[in-house]
Amino acid sequence: MAFNKDTISTILKALNLGLITGFVVGLAIAVIHIADHRLLHYSLYNLMLFDIKTIVTDYLIVFALIILALVLLDILLKRILQNSALQELDSQGSRSRIIHAVPISLVLYIVIVLICYSLYPQIVESLKNTELAEPLRTLNKSELYKYSALFILLIVTAVSFIYAVSLVLVKFGIISPVQKKLSAVTNSKLVQTLGILIVGTVLLYNGAIYGYKELNRPHGPNVILITIDTLRADHLGSYGYRRDTTPNIDKLAQKGVLYEYAYSQAPWTMPSMSSMHTSYYPTQIKIKSIKSKIHDNFITLAEFLRNNFYKTSAVISNIVVSEIFGFSQGFETYDQTPLRARDELTSHLVTDKALEYIADNRDNKFFLWLHYMDPHSNYIHHPQFNYAQDYNGLLGKNVHSGDLNKIRRSLDNADLEYIKDLYDEEISYTDMQIGRVLDSLSDYGLENNTVVIITADHGEELMDRNRFGHNKTLYQELIHVPLIIYMPSRGEARATRSKSSVEIRSLAKTIVELCGLNNNHFGGENLLLIAEEKTADTYAYSQKPIGRERYPKLEAISSGKWKLIKNIQNDTYELYDLEADPGEETNLFGSEDTDKILINGLISKSSAIEKESVVETAEVEFKEEEIEKLKALGYIQ
Repeated sequence: MAFNKDTISTILKALNLGLITGFVVGLAIAVIHIADHRLLHYSLYNLMLFDIKTIVTDYLIVFALIILALVLLDILLKRILQNSALQELDSQGSRSRIIHAVPISLVLYIVIVLICYSLYPQIVESLKNTELAEPLRTLNKSELYKYSALFILLIVTAVSFIYAVSLVLVKFGIISPVQKKLSAVTNSKLVQTLGILIVGTVLLYNGAIYGYKELNRPHGPNVILITIDTLRADHLGSYGYRRDTTPNIDKLAQKGVLYEYAYSQAPWTMPSMSSMHTSYYPTQIKIKSIKSKIHDNFITLAEFLRNNFYKTSAVISNIVVSEIFGFSQGFETYDQTPLRARDELTSHLVTDKALEYIADNRDNKFFLWLHYMDPHSNYIHHPQFNYAQDYNGLLGKNVHSGDLNKIRRSLDNADLEYIKDLYDEEISYTDMQIGRVLDSLSDYGLENNTVVIITADHGEELMDRNRFGHNKTLYQELIHVPLIIYMPSRGEARATRSKSSVEIRSLAKTIVELCGLNNNHFGGENLLLIAEEKTADTYAYSQKPIGRERYPKLEAISSGKWKLIKNIQNDTYELYDLEADPGEETNLFGSEDTDKILINGLISKSSAIEKESVVETAEVEFKEEEIEKLKALGYIQ
């Protein structure tokens, strides 16, 4: 298709209009995004600047390409119309008017789709208490979200919309005035000048942001946060386990700080990890069910670090910490490709992605979160470790805790040992993959400026209370998790072991202050000061915020060797001496003076949590494939 001078001029003028439209729409979407995430409220000014750059630039490019495609379509249709045979059929000019109406209708459709897509969460939220709420919920769960079905739906609605609008434009003689108006606008010197100014401004703004980031490179260390799903502290060698399951983690512990009494704030993934990333307790985040998510109004650790010029990335392998639950807030890259079915290994996939990220960002200061999933059931046999080599029973080489609970009464000691062996093999496999990450730091010369933190979201019951799994109680096997912090500034210092009770929600505060940043957002304690015994005696508080008749709501508080558990529903207590009774078998409540101290601590903590402000709750509407994944993991029955 040859273009003459007039055609090129028309294309450039139309492009100009597209750029202006994209700029205005992008700026409006950016303002809505900033308001929704309360970036101004939290003084995350840099994040505001970064998001404005990204959103406005994206919309500018998208609208420019759309306008370019539509103008080319209009030119093509005109060329077709110039065919002599078609000119004779067009004596009344109706075909010409329809041809011009089609691109205009298409523009309207695309604009409506883009606006609806951008404002979808707000639209759903505004309609949640209306008659449209249930149809929307049904649509959200339906197969329409399969890409092929959604594509067909868009095509059908687009054709219908364009046909209807085109007929209206022609029937009521609107097309000629619209053409004249568009021609006047695109030929306007003001519009042409404004388009050039917008392009120049956006280019300058992008360049300024790049320079601003370069001038404000962080001076703190890199941070790698490694969380291992369903990892009991008492199955690590560095925590005294009988088996050498974690040589790589143990080696790191020998150079870092190990916390003997680290506690998760909940006995399952979603509330526990929410606490870790926001420093709030589960009830403050209003975790009510598996459908709960981190509300956009909360500031996360990744958002704070990105606001302070850190490159932020995550690689996750559990759907419960996926983007739909709000965990991607603040991450520039949120890689969910390692998500797999429950009977597939994923640790190697997480590490593969991590090595790519470290290689790409070795010249930047970065925060990298890696979430490993393999110790979560299914428990899969790993021949290279072969802890389960002597088993000759009826269980297979791939077992799930949900299936085990159905047959738990028929399992003998050999079966139970086999299950623990498989669990240990999963831990060792994960440790091996973590070792690859640690080795890469040495390969790239990053070991002396990278902080590495290893912890878990919760533990796992292995028939400790006559069942398998997690989420039901606040005993040690579920909330006592490993916590190891390696700091390059310690050099060849000997390992430090802290006996203070600490909360993993304090990691956000610790990381921010370790990076030398002013912390005015995250609660808890600086864990490094605790390890150096520069703080008073500490308490660790945990919650089970969801309760049923058989497994009620619980809260627990721990201090050193003492631990108090409260059944909120019937107001009863359990007190344990963890040094004398690590299995929590003998309830000492009523026989120790410690009762009153811990009860007062529990009351004080509960009252403080209730008084602290929280934002409204947020919930996830699952798609069919997400429901299936959650069922496979045992989160949905």
